[in-house]
Amino acid sequence: MHRQLFSVFKKMKLEISLAFIVFVIGAFLGALMGMGQDEVTFVDNTASATAILQNNLKACVIIFSGFVLLGIPTFISLLFNGLILGSTLKASSFYLSGAELLQRGAPHAILEIPGIVLAGAVGFQTVRILINIIRNKKVSLKEELMTASVAIIAAVICISLAALVEGFITVKFI
Repeated sequence: MHRQLFSVFKKMKLEISLAFIVFVIGAFLGALMGMGQDEVTFVDNTASATAILQNNLKACVIIFSGFVLLGIPTFISLLFNGLILGSTLKASSFYLSGAELLQRGAPHAILEIPGIVLAGAVGFQTVRILINIIRNKKVSLKEELMTASVAIIAAVICISLAALVEGFITVKFI
């Protein structure tokens, strides 16, 4: 199974890179938003692992939908999720030290962000397939669907584990 997963990563490196770049651009834009400390209200909000998982899976469904909608909702959702991350980090930096931000965010972000990026790669996959068809390159629909299926499973596992970590471990640092 791990060989198949690495094969998927290799095959989808362009889509993974694009998804990561769009997400990071959103995060940078979010961090650059013109918020001052007087405009930020810090809310101590802890949600259950189930609520976090439901929210994250809804976001993944929107990101995945780009597979059938030419990547458009994928692009918008990745950019938006990056904006939220960037603006949240900036707003939190008014109240928390860098070490506290890292302590609260890293345990689940190391799983959640790769899950979001993998979901984005699936959402952008159709664009690559169409480009290959236009270039008269051979495309195996069966192989492409298998690649998408493996990536979707990996993304859902990452997102699910991240929700468990956020709901049960990260909450202890708050």
